[in-house]
Amino acid sequence: MSTAARALMIGKDKAYALIKAGTFPAKTFPAGDTLRVSTASLHRVLDITVE
Repeated sequence: MSTAARALMIGKDKAYALIKAGTFPAKTFPAGDTLRVSTASLHRVLDITVE
């Protein structure tokens, strides 16, 4: 989560607030006690092409 927040140039608190509001731009999913961000989804948001 913190890596995705840095990539989006926002803080962790803002990222969690966006997730709670349902407006985080990338897909997130629970993994145990933490939230994870889909790498593919984050790449799409950042317009990064991975071959």
